[in-house]
Formats: sequence, C-alpha cells, structure tokens
Amino acid sequence: MIKPNNIFAIKFTPFLLTLVIFLLAFGNEVSLSGKGLDLNDGGWSLLRASFPESEVASGGRDCHYMHSMFVMFNGSVAALRIASIILILTALIIFTSGIMRVCFENELKDRFYGFQLFLLLSISTIPCFWIERQPTYNILGTFSFFAVIGTALFAVHFRRKKEYKYYFSLLILAGIFIAFGFLTRFPIVGPSCVILVLIYYFTFKTHKLFLSSLLLVAGIIVGLLIHIYFYESSQTLINIYQKGWELSKIVYEESISEKITRQTLDILAAWQVAIGRHKFAILILFFG
Repeated sequence: MIKPNNIFAIKFTPFLLTLVIFLLAFGNEVSLSGKGLDLNDGGWSLLRASFPESEVASGGRDCHYMHSMFVMFNGSVAALRIASIILILTALIIFTSGIMRVCFENELKDRFYGFQLFLLLSISTIPCFWIERQPTYNILGTFSFFAVIGTALFAVHFRRKKEYKYYFSLLILAGIFIAFGFLTRFPIVGPSCVILVLIYYFTFKTHKLFLSSLLLVAGIIVGLLIHIYFYESSQTLINIYQKGWELSKIVYEESISEKITRQTLDILAAWQVAIGRHKFAILILFFG
C-alpha cells in the first residue's frame, strides 16, 4: 500500500511517459468522434461515401470502402471516425511487429520495447490526421503504407527461418495491400514499393528475386480482382481513372509526373509534421 506522503514518488519512466501521451492522444480523438467538426473535406467525404456510384471522374476509389463502413455503422459518423483510428492502429501493430522481428530481433524478449515503439509511432501518426477524421483516402492510404511494409518485414522474418509457406503467403498479402493503396491513394504506392525493394535488396544482398516479385504481382492482381468483384467492373474502374487524370490536368495544370511528385511531397510533409510534433517522445526510445 502506498503511503500518503509517497503518492507522488512513483517512478516516472520513459515508457510510462509514452503511455500517458498515447492515452491522451487516443482519448482526445475518441472524445471528438461525435463532434460536428467539418474543418477539411469532412462533408465532401461523407457525400462521396453516400453516393459512390455517382462519381464518374476520380483518382481514387476510397469512396466505395468508406461507403461499406458507412452502411455497416448505420450512417454513424462517430463510428466512422473511431474506425479510422482502429485502422491506423491495426496497421501500426503490423508495422511495429515487422520491425521488431527484422531490425530489433535481440529485443523481441522485451515486450515493453516493442510496445513502446508501437506507442511512439501511434502518437506521432494519429494526431497528424486530426483534421480529416473519416476513413478517406489519406487514412486508407496510410493504412496501406504501414500494412505493406509491416507485412513485407514479416515475410523477411519467415524467409530467414526458411518457412517458405508463410513467406509466400505474406508476399501475396503485401501485394493485396499495395492494390488497396493504389485504389485509395495511388501516390502512396511509390514510396511503399521503393522501401520494399530496399528492404529486400539490403536484407538478401541480391536482385534475383523473380519468384518473390511474381508473388507480389499476383497479390496486386488479387487485390484488384476483389475490388472489381465487389464494387465495380474493370471497364468502369478504368474509365473513372482516365477521366480523373484528365480532370486533374485541367484543375492543377500539371503532368502525371508533376502530380505524383506533388502528392508524394504531401505525404512526406505530413510525416515531417508528425515527427516534429512528437520528436521528444521519439528521442526517448533511442536515448531514454
């Protein structure tokens, strides 16, 4: 039992500090989930989710996935916003687990180390998307990015252990997540694939990964076929993307390469804000 004069003598460790910051950030997001805030694209995204079949020109099909969740939650905006948080946290769990198994294999026995890494990534990601709380292209694209890299790292772990059944399955799953990223926010596919190539090249010191690439492509095809089966025909999908490109060139007066560069820089800028906002918490992980 803690004596009254020792109530504030509890050891305030870096892990405890990280946990408190995470709980505050998470609690803040949940508390605002039922608020009628429409600071940036909130109403627009809900309109797209309500009538996804009415969209005839676009660079992403996230409206269909948001519509599915919209129907599932009986039109509850609060539930949609909480679902966004859950999606991000789920992807971060996959990402953190993959990093721990490949980059911090010696620390796997210390579960607090992995959990603290997850908390740090969470508090530097969740507030980054506080303006756009619904599961729109930014949220779903971020989910895709973390899920792709985390799944690929898991695959590396199983290849090292020569458990090829899991290795092949995870590569196909990573391909499905890449397809999901393409369908929700396609510029996220670029950074995802570049990091994927770097991970495999520096891990296995070879460029002879034909079978691995084939499985990844197979996963991408499976992901696209799942979308086509449940949501819209391949011809409809192609037409919407074509018209989306044409509309984008008119609105932004930019080429395809300029558009990809702009959106990639947007993604990097978002991460810069997130990391800068929580730099002290991140430093604790490495020096605390």
